[in-house]
Amino acid sequence: MPPKLTILCIAYNQERFLPQTLEGFIRQETSFPFEAIVADDCSTDGSAEVIREYARRRPDIIKPIFRERNLGIYENLAATFSLARSEYAALCEGDDYWTDPEKLQMQVDYLESHPASSLCFHHTQVIHEDGPLTGTSSVYPQELPHAPPLLLNDLLQGNFMQTASVTYRWRFRQDDLRLCLPPDILPLDWFLHLLHAELGEIGFIPKVMAVYRRHSGGCWWNDGEGRFIQKNSLAKIRFYQAVMRRFGFKHPALDLVFFCALLILHMLKDYTRLADLCACHAQIYQAPIIFEADNPLNKSFTQAVHRLLDRLLEEASAQGEHTKMLDALELYLRVYAGAAHLEAEDRLRRETFLRLHTKLRRRLNDGRT
Repeated sequence: MPPKLTILCIAYNQERFLPQTLEGFIRQETSFPFEAIVADDCSTDGSAEVIREYARRRPDIIKPIFRERNLGIYENLAATFSLARSEYAALCEGDDYWTDPEKLQMQVDYLESHPASSLCFHHTQVIHEDGPLTGTSSVYPQELPHAPPLLLNDLLQGNFMQTASVTYRWRFRQDDLRLCLPPDILPLDWFLHLLHAELGEIGFIPKVMAVYRRHSGGCWWNDGEGRFIQKNSLAKIRFYQAVMRRFGFKHPALDLVFFCALLILHMLKDYTRLADLCACHAQIYQAPIIFEADNPLNKSFTQAVHRLLDRLLEEASAQGEHTKMLDALELYLRVYAGAAHLEAEDRLRRETFLRLHTKLRRRLNDGRT
């Protein structure tokens, strides 16, 4: 009998986490057949051996894939997820795990009794494995936009679903996943959520049934040194760009991310990424930026930063969200300040950027009062 549901799991260098992840799969108690496609992206630790052992123990459930070369998150995910042909699909990355053996049964039951829903999710416990919050935990989401069912427009405003909590009525049994999922964007799971919410309502089960680990090896780990924005900001901006193209929605965080990325990439002298960012800026804002490595505060760059600053102020005023904007700015400013391993000759550039941040904070505070 073909599987009614497929668990989709990608893994890379997660040897110490995978046993708990895979145990969560094989412990599921369901009235229907299911499979777990687990794709290791050419790990350099013992991840592949862990997967092989579980595939040997439960070949009826664990269907392993071992990449011969490292593909990266997007290619591994797209290739793996394209294999699912079941009616339903559930996600769980190799460092997260499920805590309730009835999770899949509850979510499939929900979707079958709510035909207007195209996906459903539940509460997730967030555990900090590393960093200053080590040992602490919280429940995500802490609150929902409103009482369920939720809709596409709610999800466009912000992602309230953790990856390991979602079960889809899998739309890619017929649709080509690669035609719908833009390349080089982050976060991929949010875009997948949106693609399914495009077809129906979002259901919710108010129960904690999964754990999301925050650790230094994770994709979204922030070391406070500015490297997170340096590495991921362009992919995040491409995500917002893809959302505009597909759903006609401009996310209010786009200008803030662009503003901070321009400053940080320029300050870190990462001119390769900055060139890509400037090209993306021209596509989105129809305004080119011409940067010069030997003239870091050239007119075109400075004007672009100030235009974005004005956009931030306009949006904050229009939406009455000065407090939220200030909180977000302070977060980015802390990351920016941590990236300040600069030589003496870069002092002018650093001071100029700090003045821009200070100006924005002051004007947002003025608008809030």
